Amino acid sequence: MIATSSGLFELAAGLRQRADAVEELARQFHVFERNAAIVSALCLYPGKPSRCAKALASDLKSYAGNQWLRDRRHESLPALASDKHRAWFRILRSRSGEPIGWRQILNIADFCNGQPLKLQNALCDSEHDRSEMHGDF
Repeated sequence: MIATSSGLFELAAGLRQRADAVEELARQFHVFERNAAIVSALCLYPGKPSRCAKALASDLKSYAGNQWLRDRRHESLPALASDKHRAWFRILRSRSGEPIGWRQILNIADFCNGQPLKLQNALCDSEHDRSEMHGDF
């Protein structure tokens, strides 16, 4: 069987479309993982959404400049790591080690709260009231 140049171009075009679809799915999964990590981390901070986001952003910045430099080489953290430490690790891992500002954290939390999956309700099982995520900023 001899392949023609037009047949090879058609095959290449079909493979490119499939690769594009896979890349898009990977991008969507990455965004979902990042969003889920941020929303679940917010559940560990009591208070109003803006206060939680500011505290999380501050902690992420500190973690990124210190312990992350050691942790980033590992696939996961030891079992004794705190919930917050695990949350920071998960966020920075989903962001290639880059911390995130508090306003972007709020934007992500607000975006996720409007999604059909209701990420906050699915991921938050902390003591503080989930309804605070809808409160004034």
